[in-house]
Amino acid sequence: MDVKPEVEIKFEDQPAIFHVGKEAIKGDVGISITKLMKTQMIKVEFKGVCQVNWKKRGVSDEKCKSVEHFNIEDKLLTPRSEYNDLFLRPGVHRFPFVFQLPPAMPPTFAATDGKIEYFARVVVHYRDDGSMVSNEVCAEAPLVMKKSIGNFPQKFLQCAKLKQQLTLPKFLSRPTTIDVEAKIPKRVYHRGEIIRLTCDYRILHGSVSSVSGIYAVLMQGFSVIKASGREKTKTREILRAPPFQGNGEGTQWSDTYMNIPEDISLTVQGCGGVMIFYFIQVRARKSKERIDIPIVIIDRDESKSINPGSKRRERRLSLTGTTVAVPNVFQTFNALNRQDPMRASTTSIDSLQLYYRD
Repeated sequence: MDVKPEVEIKFEDQPAIFHVGKEAIKGDVGISITKLMKTQMIKVEFKGVCQVNWKKRGVSDEKCKSVEHFNIEDKLLTPRSEYNDLFLRPGVHRFPFVFQLPPAMPPTFAATDGKIEYFARVVVHYRDDGSMVSNEVCAEAPLVMKKSIGNFPQKFLQCAKLKQQLTLPKFLSRPTTIDVEAKIPKRVYHRGEIIRLTCDYRILHGSVSSVSGIYAVLMQGFSVIKASGREKTKTREILRAPPFQGNGEGTQWSDTYMNIPEDISLTVQGCGGVMIFYFIQVRARKSKERIDIPIVIIDRDESKSINPGSKRRERRLSLTGTTVAVPNVFQTFNALNRQDPMRASTTSIDSLQLYYRD
């Protein structure tokens, strides 16, 4: 007869909100059984799932790509030999676990065009007394991973400058070429934060005394590796800032501003087949040249509670283990399909360590 253990996962911190790279995830697994149970293995897994959605031009159906981008496991209990099962007596048993996570993992978020979820999953392999058939019971518990400004090197919090020549449309049959230097105060921004953008310019060729029609947009890009192994990259405009305006000086415009949406997707890197990236693009009307400044978007620092309505599929919780001392915990980190192609636009900032393609 099936033992059917009752199992629960409890995190040491409640609510289950953790900061990437700064704190270990600690908790324990509780197992309640009413009969003697032969256990073969107790395993706790930490997993992350990234999903992005996009639409193809002229197609009504929405495309979706989902990948499991982290898989870390702790084996809390393993059999001593192939033929020597471990036994759990009737009662409640608890087994602690610890996950020390890598600092490069992306944070939890949910938006209309993508989301990242993390959860802990427990697996119990056991056998009924007198049976040679192994049974498995598993369950999942959600948690939230957050990323703060402190996760980034100091250079990400310093001013970023990028200079490039722009060729403007012909004015009286002669094109105008200007040398533009775009500048932002930092490279990491929160949802809802305002970006201030400054541009200086110098006229290299042309007969005009001042330049207008230069503006900045916030661009979002998706990079997805399809089942065939081919990579597909799409970019789209998120918002457009007011055009730069002259301020009385011949080589400088007044600053322009853009407000990052509160519900925008966060920057996603290191997830193997999925990437979400952002950059500020400075462009002139009817001009082919662009100035692209990569930025990172993270969530606000305030803590968020897990939405009970967003639970993953319901499962019966279960595990196996012993009540003797603290189990010998070891960790195996497998970042599935992790790739870091480090592709960059010719106008990107090398030290930013971001990659994207128009």
